This record gives sequence, structure tokens and C-alpha cells, in this order.
Amino acid sequence: MIDFVELEDEEHKKLLKAINGALRSTIKAHGPITNVWIGSAGKRIMGALKSHQKNKSATEETPQV
Repeated sequence: MIDFVELEDEEHKKLLKAINGALRSTIKAHGPITNVWIGSAGKRIMGALKSHQKNKSATEETPQV
């Protein structure tokens, strides 16, 4: 789970970029986000958060050379 309070500035910027990308993707696909499309926006944001967390975990597990 992502602890938003404890995020470092760089990590915060990456996460915000992922969320913004998900919102842009929704707008490109459906136009303005309305009550009709809020579910799509939510799904895209959740996907971006999961992807961000997965990438972060993979980076932490990769040994530095």
C-alpha cells in the first residue's frame, strides 16, 4: 500500500505523473470526465497506482551493479 504521507518529493512527483497520465487517458478516450465516465477514470487511476507500485517493487528488488 502506498503511504502518501511518507512519500519523498521525487516519489511524490512520479506518482502524481502516473495519476495525471491516467486522467489524460480518460479524457482522450471519453472527453470530459462526468458522472458517466467517473468509473473509467477511477479504473485507470487504480491501474496507474498498481503499475507504479509494481515498478517500484521491481526496482527495489533489482540488485545494483
